[in-house]
Amino acid sequence: MQIFGLEIKESNYELLLSAIGEAIIKRDRIALTYANQHILNNVYKEAGLRDLYGKFDIVHADGIGVYFASKFLYGKGGLKVRITGSDLYEQIIPRALNERWRIYFFGDTDETLEGISKKIPGLKIAGINNGYQFKDEEIIRKINDSGADIVIVGMGSPKQEHWIIRHKDYLAAPVIIAVGDGIKVFAGNKKRGPVWIRKTGFEWAARLTAEPLRMWRRYLIGIPLFFLRVFLFKVIRS
Repeated sequence: MQIFGLEIKESNYELLLSAIGEAIIKRDRIALTYANQHILNNVYKEAGLRDLYGKFDIVHADGIGVYFASKFLYGKGGLKVRITGSDLYEQIIPRALNERWRIYFFGDTDETLEGISKKIPGLKIAGINNGYQFKDEEIIRKINDSGADIVIVGMGSPKQEHWIIRHKDYLAAPVIIAVGDGIKVFAGNKKRGPVWIRKTGFEWAARLTAEPLRMWRRYLIGIPLFFLRVFLFKVIRS
């Protein structure tokens, strides 16, 4: 299924977790990222971003906006379930604990990264490095020496995607996942709305309330603009 020319994989949480687990067992290398309405707005404007995201093995939908857009564009052929990145990362945690996956966390701040071991004491943390002070060659060496099964990269889009595509062939870890500020999920300090808001698909409203100065343009302008572009995209295709 394509939105603005970007292929988005039809999936669900269990299929994504299975793909991660299978890659670890077989030592295949796969790279995963997400596409929400904000990212798709940027893809609409910049063909280069569509090419960048197209180099990932799996691009999964993220959020209610992409789900509804898929239904509008493809009807019954649209996405079967709504996926959010934050919920996926929460489901990675028990699987990682059970399977004893070794995870290297790269991104965000030292404070966030240091909180992961406190939040999830049994997690096998292969290593950590913030997303502000690093040298590519040194990070690659550290990751490869760590024996990590999964590299979680959280530096914001599209910086994290550029980094992953440039360096994935030099990384020994079989799974690389771009998570944005979802890296905070592992530390337990990501600002999320109550569960009932998450279920309704309006978690973005809770985030807007929590960070209005940073998020108002993305949501108050970005959401209507996204659906206008989806409408135009369908008209052009028909």
